[in-house]
Amino acid sequence: MRQRRPNRVTGPGHDGFWEYCAAGELRIQRCDACGHRSWPPVESCERCDHRQLTWQLTSGLGRVVSWCTFERQYYPELDVPWDTILVGDMCYERPLAERLLGWLIVIARDGANVLLGDPGRSYFPKSGVTKLATYNVQTTRELEDREIRETSVYRLAPDILPGAGPT
Repeated sequence: MRQRRPNRVTGPGHDGFWEYCAAGELRIQRCDACGHRSWPPVESCERCDHRQLTWQLTSGLGRVVSWCTFERQYYPELDVPWDTILVGDMCYERPLAERLLGWLIVIARDGANVLLGDPGRSYFPKSGVTKLATYNVQTTRELEDREIRETSVYRLAPDILPGAGPT
């Protein structure tokens, strides 16, 4: 198993973020010139290159609409890829579910914490997962056959999976 990375990046910009967190506040950098918000912390605005940035208090509430896996090492103290991966609603088509699940199993066996969000799709694995929580999520009739969809978050447990695809 690979060596575990530190649980946070420290240094200019990042130390301020962690100080706010320790005080119970979630703050994100905001450019004083154009209003663009940046994460991770930067020295100058990614949009206009202005160097005056303010740590703006946020509510801490939000909706995940996208995610990425960092494949380039931005910080020398953090290995890639990251240790936790969250994938949501990937099991609605068999080819997609098989391909992603195979990759996620390899990553989980290498020590990553793999979390899956799923509303009960057809190709979700029947074994090798542990349910962590269930939520009622608001959706639209354009996407689903109802306005509230029950969905659950699971931890992938690759050591008990019989193979690399849905069962």
